[in-house]
Amino acid sequence: MNILEELMNERWISKYRDRDKYYQIKDEISEVRPFLVEKLGYRIISNSSLIKLEKLPGEALPWMGIREFKDTSDYALFCVILMFLEDKDAEEQFVLSQLTEYITGNYPEGQMSWTVYANRQRLIRVMKFCMKNDLFVMDDGNGDQFVTDLETEALYENTGLSRYFARTFTRDISANKSVADFRVSGLT
Repeated sequence: MNILEELMNERWISKYRDRDKYYQIKDEISEVRPFLVEKLGYRIISNSSLIKLEKLPGEALPWMGIREFKDTSDYALFCVILMFLEDKDAEEQFVLSQLTEYITGNYPEGQMSWTVYANRQRLIRVMKFCMKNDLFVMDDGNGDQFVTDLETEALYENTGLSRYFARTFTRDISANKSVADFRVSGLT
């Protein structure tokens, strides 16, 4: 296995997804670390759950988005789910109704109505993306049924990986007001 190629092609190497690959790369990462950090300027995050190479494009292009998402409201919903997971410890369980209540109260464009079929479809689409990327796992039930049945419950478990999904900044960015503010400080 070419670990450099694996790190470049994957969002991260998750111990939840592929334990053998995770341990093999963890054992060999020291061989490529100097090249990635000193020559390419990339940051490597390595802990007991994942190995992630933070790759930053010189310019964001449309094809770089999340393919599973259909519009910007999917991204907004995803951000609210990341906020929800931020308050959960790794291995902490939650039920679907806790997540939907949190989304209803924190969705940026006001109340998220679950009686709207498209909103339920959007939630399931975003949740599938989250599970595909090991942000949480399903322990019991079938959350997909929420599309047709508002009373559906499912039990999920937070993996703790959501904290590593978004880029980690090396300085406080709370004063930034626009994308241009990130460019000025070299953080894009």
